[in-house]
Amino acid sequence: MEAMFGVFSPEMVANLLAAVEIVRAEIQDVEILRRHSIVDAPEDWYRGPGANSRHWTALHEYLKTKGWNPDTISSLDRASTEVVSLLGNPGKDKFACRGLVVGYVQSGKTANMTAVMAKAVDAGYNMIIVLGGVTNKLRKQTQDRFEKDVLRHRTLWQLYTTSDPAGDFVQPANGGFVMPAEGHAQLIVMKKEGSRLKQLRRTIARTPAVVLRELKVLLIDDECDQASVNSARGEFDMTRINAEIRQVLAALPAVTYVGYTATPFANVFINPYAPFNPHNDLRSSCGENL
Repeated sequence: MEAMFGVFSPEMVANLLAAVEIVRAEIQDVEILRRHSIVDAPEDWYRGPGANSRHWTALHEYLKTKGWNPDTISSLDRASTEVVSLLGNPGKDKFACRGLVVGYVQSGKTANMTAVMAKAVDAGYNMIIVLGGVTNKLRKQTQDRFEKDVLRHRTLWQLYTTSDPAGDFVQPANGGFVMPAEGHAQLIVMKKEGSRLKQLRRTIARTPAVVLRELKVLLIDDECDQASVNSARGEFDMTRINAEIRQVLAALPAVTYVGYTATPFANVFINPYAPFNPHNDLRSSCGENL
């Protein structure tokens, strides 16, 4: 610049340095993590499955019996390990983590999801909640897939839902969730429907605090661009499903939300900050923005 405009005066140098500081303050630092992720610097708590990773080992062997190519399994292993490493650390008492997994159509998102579930449970998560579409057929397909692929150690899982047409989530007879057993996990595969999410929220509210503190929840939102995004027209309005998901996440002390989609545009570009409405403060009633 000095070659073009001449030597800068002290005042110009000071102005330039001030401008640099302003720009630097406005730009959030990001880190490109390994091969697949762009994130803030994460906590280094998970580096892959170990000798006691029963669920991933069982899934790995099952994929081989299905004729999966070893290179494909290795690729799935690497990608799923990277996703799990970005989840909240289940060794902590409290955490609230949000993430988005993007993959092309028919690129293996469901396979990645199953691998992430298996590794997450091996790492300490003890409740998996899957929002499996908005129709009974999609929910049943998702339930069947996860039972077949992930629940290889069936006795280590407690199911709150089944693949039966009437097997969607309902509030348990005792009102709340039960204390998770060591090394075991609980599974819910439910429709992304306002009434079902409301029952989930009521179940969480009825769960004793001592149990709630022990739940390490991974909530997977399949096709998260569908129904989950707040598409209400009014500035202070909120769609039913979006509001219910927010309240579910806010009610859980230790939870990671991961959305899966091939079309992330609505999720990425939505304003994450709810505007303040003195008559209906959505921030306090619905917790974290989604």
